[in-house]
Amino acid sequence: MHEEVLIPLGVFAFVTAIVTVTTVSKQVGRHRDYAHKERLRALELGQPIPSTFWPSMAAIAMGAVVPIVALSIAFVASITHAGGEEVWAFAGMVGLTGIGCGTFLVTRLLRMTTTAGPGPSWNRPFESDWQPAKPEPLDPDAFDTVSRRG
Repeated sequence: MHEEVLIPLGVFAFVTAIVTVTTVSKQVGRHRDYAHKERLRALELGQPIPSTFWPSMAAIAMGAVVPIVALSIAFVASITHAGGEEVWAFAGMVGLTGIGCGTFLVTRLLRMTTTAGPGPSWNRPFESDWQPAKPEPLDPDAFDTVSRRG
């Protein structure tokens, strides 16, 4: 390609990437804000908290996407450069680490979703700390208080 075409195309790609990233990050922030408001409203009404999808996506990304990307980069590097044994060894180590971490996350996720109590258990830190979403109203006459009046 000619150099006089390459520079405007690079500038156009750069500007397009910046606009895309800012738009997507703004939409993700709004979605996160709406989900937070929905969870708070569910807690106020005493309803179970709506489940989130991100833990399973993190496990999939760690267990599947990381090894695929590592092996793809190793494939491209072995085609373009000589001495591919080190590249493949490093890609294999990264891929196996990704598979191991993904397996750990999946087993942890499955263990947390099978515990007792309503709603997903990653929303509460400890099983012993679990309480209903809305506390019981207290009767003020049930407490014997000491006052200055005697």
